[in-house]
Amino acid sequence: NKMKPPGWKYQVHNDIVLNYELNYQLQLYAYSHIFSLDADAMSRIGTLDDKICPGVTAMVGYFNSPFSADVLHTKVRFYAYDHPEVSFVGYDATMQGGVFDNGSPYTLSANDISRIVYKNQSGLVIECDRFYIGYYHCYQTRQFVTGQSHSWDGLQLALMIR
Repeated sequence: NKMKPPGWKYQVHNDIVLNYELNYQLQLYAYSHIFSLDADAMSRIGTLDDKICPGVTAMVGYFNSPFSADVLHTKVRFYAYDHPEVSFVGYDATMQGGVFDNGSPYTLSANDISRIVYKNQSGLVIECDRFYIGYYHCYQTRQFVTGQSHSWDGLQLALMIR
């Protein structure tokens, strides 16, 4: 017999998740392997959330650009990046409840959702041959009217298999 955690009865209930997402990236400017400025946009629609997110990314360091076939043949690459973006939110089932299941005990009304959310992620990355280590700091404005802006940090480790 599995016990549910205390407070589980107040969670948003399960519902069908079916989303479609379209992403686009465009390099605006690059200088050799040391600077890159890119624009990006994401559009998502479905039962989980509906939103549009334009943003930009600036990178500086010594790195391989995803937009170039010119590859650095060095074992060590490193860079710093900054990625601000704005989300224009139409619907968010994680706060408003599911599209098909309206029985969740605690949800926010459409008027309580922040329709514009700003997020900025900055980080440092070191790649050594096939090993990747990255640190990032992320800041985000509130997602609902009574919420608070918040930030978090992360560490990413990866082994790239070719």
